[in-house]
Amino acid sequence: MVDAPRWKQTPPAMKMPFRLRPVPDQPEWKVNGDMETLDQWYDEFLRRVVSPPQRGRDILPEEIKWLAITHKSFDHGRRGFNERLAYLGKRFVDLQVSLALLKVPASKVAGAVAGLGGLEDVEPAPGAFQHGDLKRLENVSKRRLITSPRNSSRLAREYRMQEIIRWKPMRTDKLRTSGEDTVLASSLYGVVGAITLHCGASFAEKVVRDRLLSRWRLS
Repeated sequence: MVDAPRWKQTPPAMKMPFRLRPVPDQPEWKVNGDMETLDQWYDEFLRRVVSPPQRGRDILPEEIKWLAITHKSFDHGRRGFNERLAYLGKRFVDLQVSLALLKVPASKVAGAVAGLGGLEDVEPAPGAFQHGDLKRLENVSKRRLITSPRNSSRLAREYRMQEIIRWKPMRTDKLRTSGEDTVLASSLYGVVGAITLHCGASFAEKVVRDRLLSRWRLS
């Protein structure tokens, strides 16, 4: 396995000769390591965006496909992780959500954030300047609710990302308290970031509109 790609094995030079800490007394944690399973997920996730005969698995190189769904908790980050891809993806999604919020009526935004809680509508102060072109500007304040880890992880679960992401929870029997929502959200944004970086903003915008904004009822 010396010549195996980094996603498949821990670099030998980064391994310790023996374990210093005892094995935690908790259920064994396993993650997906099958390339075909991951490829099938990309096929399904991108099937409405790519044009046949191209498939979702053909969009990204093998290593990037794994990097996008690998959290830094997995193997102590020794096989690479998606932190920077997730940062790029989150910024790109923030932009697309903000642009969408400026185009849709407030009633549609209310439907998109229904049940999320957090932000309350604020009436303009007496005498405040108002203009027709600014009516939808207030919609943008809802962006952080829509792209919150809780809401983003809910969407990631709809796409069954919990079956393909690679991470290591602190407690394998308590996934939510171990940060599962944050990991799922960062993996979703990691995939968007990888597509943005590798395929360009035009294609990434199609992906965000079809797979995120449509599910958030913003397109």
